[in-house]
Parts: sequence; C-alpha cells; structure tokens
Amino acid sequence: MSEPTDRAPPASGDPAALLGPGAVAPDPAASAHTAPRVRAVERAGLSRLLWVGIAMVALVAAVAVWLDAKHAQQALRTDVAQRLAGVEASVQASGKAQTQLATDLRDTQAKVTLLEARIAESQTQQAALEALYRDLAPSRDEIALSELEQMLLVANQQLAVRSAAPRVVARHGPAQSRTVFRRRRGEPEA
Repeated sequence: MSEPTDRAPPASGDPAALLGPGAVAPDPAASAHTAPRVRAVERAGLSRLLWVGIAMVALVAAVAVWLDAKHAQQALRTDVAQRLAGVEASVQASGKAQTQLATDLRDTQAKVTLLEARIAESQTQQAALEALYRDLAPSRDEIALSELEQMLLVANQQLAVRSAAPRVVARHGPAQSRTVFRRRRGEPEA
C-alpha cells in the first residue's frame, strides 16, 4: 500500500496521473489478469459491506430486544408495586378489623361478666325472698289451726248465747228476747 499524500488528485483524466508519481500505467494485457483481482476486491468490499449490514441489523435487533426487556421489566415492577400496595392496604384493613373485633370482644366479655354478676345477685335475692316468704307465710298446719280456733270461738259464742237464751226469755219475754239475740249476733233490728 502506498502512503497517503496531501496533494489533491489531478484534474486530468490521465490514468497514470491518477496512480501517482512513479506509478506505471496499466498494461491492457495485464488488465485481463487484474480483472479477476478487481472483482475479488469488489467481492471482498461487498462481503465487508454485507457483514457491516448484518452487524448493524444485529445491533439494531439487540437494542430492540434490550428496550423490550427493559419495558417488560418496568411493567413487571409496576405490577409488583401495585400488588404490593394492594396487599399492604388489605393487611392494614385486616389489622384495623382485628383491633375492632378485639375491642368488641372485650366489651362483650365485660357485659357478660356484668350480666352474670346481676344474675347471681338476683338468685341470691330470690333465695332470700323465698326464705322470708316461708318465714312469714303460715304453713298449712298453722292455717288449719287458726281456722279451727275461729270455729271454736264461734261455737263457744253460740253455746253462750244458747245457754243464756232461757234466762233472757224469762227476764224480758219472748218478743224482746228476739231483739236482744239479734243485737248480740250483730243483726239489724226488724
């Protein structure tokens, strides 16, 4: 290869001038042998160009795949963040509900304890009332005895009246004795 020069290419169409100083113009007979070489060089240039094109397509494809992967990764991160936020919200809601349930349970247990205490107090009062009723209420035997006493008193009064009847009749006479008997019995006079 020749070294590059700072000179501008000659304006003439002379092929020897294009080749530069000290260059020999190509021989037409030699050009027949050089044509396959030129074609090989042209093929090599096309081959390089083809490889550069393939490399560019591969590079563009790699960039497209990278961008797609980055987009998919970003979408995945967004989805995971949304799901995580949803899970955190449900955990907070569950925590609040659990706290509320615990408070309600404590309140209910306090109410149940209070009701049990009131029931025990009521049962104690009921037992005391039953004992007081038993003490105050006469038994059947006592009732029977009091009725018997009443009947005996009435019988005694009737006996007293009957035994006094002959004396009253003798003293007051039959008409007046009826009035006296009625007064003693508590009947109104006729």
